[in-house]
Amino acid sequence: MNVLDTLILLNLPKVGRKTVKKIIDLELPEQNQKELIDYIRMVSLVAPKISESITDEDVKMSFDLSNDILLKSEKKGIRTIGYSDIIYPKLLKELDNDAPVVLFVKGDEKVLANEKKIAVIGTRENSPNGEIAGKIITKQFVERGYIIVSGLAIGCDTLGHKVALESGGKTIAVMAGGLDKIYPKENSYLAEKILENGCLISEYPIGTSMRPNFFVERDRIQSGLSQGVVVIETNVKGGTLHTVKFATDQKRAVACIKYNDDKISPSNAGNRMLISNGRAFPLSSNNINEFIENILQNRGNIELQSNIESSKTVNVEKRYSPEKKSSNTTVQSEALNSNPDVKKQIDENVLKIAKIKKDIEKLNKDIIKYGGDANGQTSMFDNSINEVSYRIESLKREIELLESQKRNIVNENKELLKSISNTK
Repeated sequence: MNVLDTLILLNLPKVGRKTVKKIIDLELPEQNQKELIDYIRMVSLVAPKISESITDEDVKMSFDLSNDILLKSEKKGIRTIGYSDIIYPKLLKELDNDAPVVLFVKGDEKVLANEKKIAVIGTRENSPNGEIAGKIITKQFVERGYIIVSGLAIGCDTLGHKVALESGGKTIAVMAGGLDKIYPKENSYLAEKILENGCLISEYPIGTSMRPNFFVERDRIQSGLSQGVVVIETNVKGGTLHTVKFATDQKRAVACIKYNDDKISPSNAGNRMLISNGRAFPLSSNNINEFIENILQNRGNIELQSNIESSKTVNVEKRYSPEKKSSNTTVQSEALNSNPDVKKQIDENVLKIAKIKKDIEKLNKDIIKYGGDANGQTSMFDNSINEVSYRIESLKREIELLESQKRNIVNENKELLKSISNTK
């Protein structure tokens, strides 16, 4: 389902993200042009009673609102990503019906494709001890190649973002409102710096103000985006516990910094409680690798272990450039054939790129058709050109991402390529 259709459904009265997610899961055939009644029919498939109260006028208003959101977002440099888009984070999809069906992203959207993320969270009123420990721990994760995920709040969130940037890493800030409004205002400058080496994301469209329940909803995305969650410091009733509960429900690894007895205080009493209850790994600067092993076991993906040793990647794009037709090309081919999983990933990317290019050709024809036939039709039909044009730009960005992912697959398996090359 394309992102415009997703937004139209999401903006219908009494239709929420879980209902839209159920419609997406039906994998209905794509239609380039839909009638107003088609959206009501889609809702009726999963929520018959709700669909009975939706009128054609509701759909028309939702269509105009959704188009307005897309156009205004694009003008402000905000990318709109639907659940079905290739760039949608794989880890978030594990949330199933609790996953956001739309994400609004500003900054480097490619960081979303990297699954090596850790959420760094905690109280807004961190202690001096918490700040010292938080900086040390966060820096060690950055040095191991992890992207730091947090919520841009004052306190531990700010610490996590800043340490990531100062240590040459990348960071993602999950917001509880529209990306056109930075909250808190004190972190406006930090938000601008994050755009240079990461991104801001939200499930709420431009113009949406923060609400108390949005912050709790935001917490599930912080943990859902990440392979694990690290609590710097929290009291026994802190909002951090919402994220910890989400992480547990999502089967994410959870760790709390363990403070020595002489450094126990109300601000970190929650850490001690979670550790003593067996709900969190007792984390220190000496056992980070052990916690990372727990994450990898939790993910059930042995291939991720190669990322523990090094956060740096080697640019092998030129070395294995098809134009050179060197022996290294043969070596790469043999290496990939010896590792079916790697070869399968690259083959899938190549097929996806080919399919997307065909989709773009078809959409270009649709633009010509709409441009010639749209005069005098309803506003819904007049907006078809905007919809198709937006979809083309989205598909082009997906191609860029797939090409980047293909290069990353080769980079991550450079040891395999090297070992086979040395046998020649």
